[in-house]
Amino acid sequence: MAASSSTSAQLPLHQHVDTALLLCVDSSAIPTSLTAASKEAREELLRSRATISTQALISALWAIPSKQHPDHGRIALLPAPLSVGSGGTPLPREKPLPAKKVETKWEAFAKRKGIDGNKKRDKLVWDDERKEWVPRWGFKGKNKDAEDQWIHELPQNVSDDHDPAKEARAERKARKLSNDAKHAKNLARATGAALSTSAAAKRAADQEKANAGLGGGPQSAAAEKATKRKAERELRKGQLDADVKRAKVSTASMGKYDKQLKGESKEKGLRRQFAPNEQDTSSERVSQLALISGLSKGGAPVRSKPNAKGQGDADLVNARKAVRFESGGRGSSALASKGASSRGGRGGKASRGGKRSK
Repeated sequence: MAASSSTSAQLPLHQHVDTALLLCVDSSAIPTSLTAASKEAREELLRSRATISTQALISALWAIPSKQHPDHGRIALLPAPLSVGSGGTPLPREKPLPAKKVETKWEAFAKRKGIDGNKKRDKLVWDDERKEWVPRWGFKGKNKDAEDQWIHELPQNVSDDHDPAKEARAERKARKLSNDAKHAKNLARATGAALSTSAAAKRAADQEKANAGLGGGPQSAAAEKATKRKAERELRKGQLDADVKRAKVSTASMGKYDKQLKGESKEKGLRRQFAPNEQDTSSERVSQLALISGLSKGGAPVRSKPNAKGQGDADLVNARKAVRFESGGRGSSALASKGASSRGGRGGKASRGGKRSK
């Protein structure tokens, strides 16, 4: 190894061996004479320094206390890594240092007043009704209890169509918009942008409307187009599903003995739709009035439009039905001729009888 390069033997070597990282660093400078040398000379210098550094690392590893293992041979326990100030190797960072976080308005106020603002709320809260830990927000969150509960206490001054669940959801959405506006103001304050309170609130509201496809923001047109494309896609999907269902039942067995494809869903039949047990007062009033109206008319079905003249009504007789019944289905002309003949026959008998009396 000493005969590998006479140049490397004359250079001062500054080696740093770190056995914890299995690393050996040679920090000696490269001679300026090698800058004009050939590529082979530079490669030879690098190989010689790498050889010396590898030998120094292996020598340091053999100096560590070790023991003989029956299956794996000699085993040595590497020491713990040292800090940079204690002789450890400074490793480069993968990512840059994070920027200093700018304080929010509340954090600055808490710092001035001496309030402990580092206390963070837990993501889980205890639910006394379910006797378990539930999320504070998000899926099945505690903040949605007022929307999911099955019974609500209504105030005295609300209308009949008041929906407590819908009102609770609207309040939660309003709180979310308010928090988004505050977050936008904090970001503007951190970046130094001039953003007023109204502008931040308007931007948050416009973003919410654009996401919902309600217009009012710069992305409302794009959201409307996306909604329209989605509706067209759903329509085409429904038409394709209907064609597939018709093709399935077009066989002789109505698709009963056809081979099922992998992952094919089973057709579901139609289920009867029943009225809900709990409904609003207006719907209940309409249904009860319809029932009472039917009972008052003797159980007669309620027609959507009044009967025409001659079809029968509350104060009229169904003339066509009476004529058809009396004439045996021959019509009003046959009934009229029958009545005329019967009246003429009785008159003839009376006249003949009169003649006989004479």
